[in-house]
Amino acid sequence: MAFTDDGFRAKISSLNESQDSIAGVGAWILFHRRFADRIAQLWMQRVKESTPSKKLTLIYLANEIVQQSRNRKKEEFLKAFDPIIAEATTAAYKGTSSDAQNKMRRVIDVWRQRSVFRQNIQEDIEKGINEIDRARSGRKPALGGSLFASSAVPPELAPVAPTATALQKADSLAKPAITTATQEYEKLTSPAYAIPSPPMHAAGLAALVKKIATAEGATAGVIKARKELIAGLEAILHANKTKLATEEAQLSAFAARKDAIEKRKGEVENAILKGLSPEETNKISAIPLPISDHAVGSSWNAQDGPERPDIEELTPPPMESFTPVGSPQ
Repeated sequence: MAFTDDGFRAKISSLNESQDSIAGVGAWILFHRRFADRIAQLWMQRVKESTPSKKLTLIYLANEIVQQSRNRKKEEFLKAFDPIIAEATTAAYKGTSSDAQNKMRRVIDVWRQRSVFRQNIQEDIEKGINEIDRARSGRKPALGGSLFASSAVPPELAPVAPTATALQKADSLAKPAITTATQEYEKLTSPAYAIPSPPMHAAGLAALVKKIATAEGATAGVIKARKELIAGLEAILHANKTKLATEEAQLSAFAARKDAIEKRKGEVENAILKGLSPEETNKISAIPLPISDHAVGSSWNAQDGPERPDIEELTPPPMESFTPVGSPQ
């Protein structure tokens, strides 16, 4: 079936968010790759005209097209989308719901991670999204290459922010070199490879050695940056484990204090019910509580002073609690 503008519009009108629908329309579009430039323009026009809910589906369709093109090494659509993808993505992102925007961000993150578009194109895409986020009060930019790209980095994570950014940059720079070296290696070592004349073959092998060496150096750079980030994260983890131990001790101390106070409350209430005099009741209240204040940061601890003499327990014999059974504590 020949490609026509109306045929494309009909396909887009039938498009929904299901994977089957996106894959089906994507396959039809890929079949007509000779019209890639026209398809890209019609797609962008439809993005600008569509409702917010439809815009997310169109982004999913674009993702299907460009990723399939990249996997099949058919560059027609990648070249066609290069000039328009940043503008179209910004248009799709603007005015949609937070849920749809989060889903779009995940798609854009995948494009960055897989180097689907050239780096300058990817940066333009992220710049447009971030500008919309900045214009919205209380919204932090969600894109820019790193979890720590925002200026509002929590103080605990500030020490690893530079290493996280360095890792992202190293990883982004390494991916093209790794992809090129891998593809060339597979090509020259394939059983189907037609070996040229010895001089040409030697030249090809020499070029491959350089590409592998470049990929090797890039990979080593990524490993170094990742180790530095891990070391920083481990230091943060150790510090937080230490704080956690202190906080857990505080939690236990507060629980012990609460239990002791509740017990004392019951003793005082029992004394009141029993009709003891204020003096006798005060003697009960004056008995030191059997808990330590160390865990909650107090500067005094009963254990730090001289050992107290044993005294006779003044608490009256147990009787029914003042608080009725089933009442809130």
